[in-house]
Amino acid sequence: MRFRRLAFSLVPLLLLWPLLELGLRGVGWRGETDRVVSWCREHALNEPPFFPERTLARGTAVHVPRVDGHPAPFAGEKPNTVRRIVALGGSAVHGFGFTRAGAWPDKLEGRLARAWDGVDVEVINAGVIAWGSQQVLMLVKDVLANHAPDALVIYSGNNELLEWFDARQYLPPEALAQWVSGIRLARRARALRTYQLVDRVLGTGRAGGRNPGHWGQTEFTDDEALPWASRARLGEADRRSALEAYRRHLLRILDLARDAGVPVVLSTVAVNETETPAEFPFGEPEPVAVVEHLERGLGLYDAGDGPGAEAAFLEALEIWPEAITHYRWGMGLRERGAPEAREHLRNALALDENPHRATPRRNQVVRALSHRADALVDVAAILSVASTDGIVDTSQIYDYCHPTPSVHTEIARMFADALTREVWPGGSAAQPPQPGAEHVDGWLGEGVDPSRGHYIRDPGTELERAWRAAQEATAHTPDSAAAWHHQGLVAWHGFHADCDRGKVPCLGDALTAFHTATTLDPQHCAAWANLGRVQFTVGLPGASASLSRAVACEPEDARSAWYLARWGVRGGG
Repeated sequence: MRFRRLAFSLVPLLLLWPLLELGLRGVGWRGETDRVVSWCREHALNEPPFFPERTLARGTAVHVPRVDGHPAPFAGEKPNTVRRIVALGGSAVHGFGFTRAGAWPDKLEGRLARAWDGVDVEVINAGVIAWGSQQVLMLVKDVLANHAPDALVIYSGNNELLEWFDARQYLPPEALAQWVSGIRLARRARALRTYQLVDRVLGTGRAGGRNPGHWGQTEFTDDEALPWASRARLGEADRRSALEAYRRHLLRILDLARDAGVPVVLSTVAVNETETPAEFPFGEPEPVAVVEHLERGLGLYDAGDGPGAEAAFLEALEIWPEAITHYRWGMGLRERGAPEAREHLRNALALDENPHRATPRRNQVVRALSHRADALVDVAAILSVASTDGIVDTSQIYDYCHPTPSVHTEIARMFADALTREVWPGGSAAQPPQPGAEHVDGWLGEGVDPSRGHYIRDPGTELERAWRAAQEATAHTPDSAAAWHHQGLVAWHGFHADCDRGKVPCLGDALTAFHTATTLDPQHCAAWANLGRVQFTVGLPGASASLSRAVACEPEDARSAWYLARWGVRGGG
């Protein structure tokens, strides 16, 4: 009897729920349909805005990134003559492995410097290491609401499996399955207006908990990671779920930008197709029979027996249906110049457990949505065509997904062409003058091989070490203009403990160091050039005078003359 009464009491509630949902939809209340439900609290951006405002000399306001990463400062107030382009994505946008000057957003800004008469271009590098499309979506909302972008450039797709993969480090298979079900249910429910209404009433600002206001989030980083052998595998259902979420996030970005009247350039993402797949299952070697079948198959291929070779490969695959089997066969065929190698390497990529490698299916999503964007840059296809055999390798992607210096330059060219031909037709992109070795745009860092471009294996550690050395040098020789100038170089690229939050731009340090160098030695041409460069970037009015001094001091300094011409467009003085 008690159960029957309870059941009947729930009937009105069950009827009220869809009526309330229809009512909220009818009045047009949308709530926040794109709230992030994630395993990591940092992914939810619970501390907006992403670019907080700081104040420099003379009360000048600048914006710097909230999260750790490369310095990407920009002026607090955008001049009317400036077109602001925001580049969004993960570490391939951020420029992981490089000093600031090595990333393609900076190179893109240079190419577009005088692409349109009377217009200057500012490219903001908003790439963040390990961020996927759901974090990019949250950032797009902040950028559209607060920073007046004139265009968005999206290069995202390498980190879509990162959330699922990392959750497997901490939850055993049974608990993981329950958690995944809960996350998926929460993501479906957030599309309901009634869910959002209840969440807004009960969740936002809720005291306590690690993720106030965000239902369904969990933080695992305080737990101990599981041994490899105890972790669950990444399944096809997980891949499909991540792929659908990727499509949904890109659609939402396109809708938000369209509503704001901001053009969007989408891009496919490239990966190293010859990178060895993650060693799964759990680092176990292939069975001996698999190795024997593959060796026999390659021998048959060398003997001209194609069908026999394929049969041997299929026998190996039946025993060990893993990414590594496809990979070893594909690489063996590539060594022999076989056109079928690419297909097998793509199959290995589709099964790879490495969460940073984008599968071809993700690029298919981008191409399918390209009609809703203002332009498509098919980086993956262009790099494939540019490769020797249609297979992207370490000559283009130096690890699993990060472009080499030459490819950063090529990506900048691709986006510049799309922006000048399709987004704002009539422009003409050009390569800016090359910076000198002592310019902040050309400085390679400490102990870096110039033949490798701006690449640094561990930029955070190396720049922190360089910063400590620079501080010691100026303390030991406080009257040395060269020492202060070098400290300014390190600070501009800076990662060190004296900066706010530890790893945001050390703008004040850079300005002070370059200014001190010019005071100690008024003929230090590079110090004047770099002082003007930093002032120019953040909108300080002294940029024109500093750059003029640099050009007068060193007439061959084409880079400073180039910035000086751009500053005239911006209307500085």
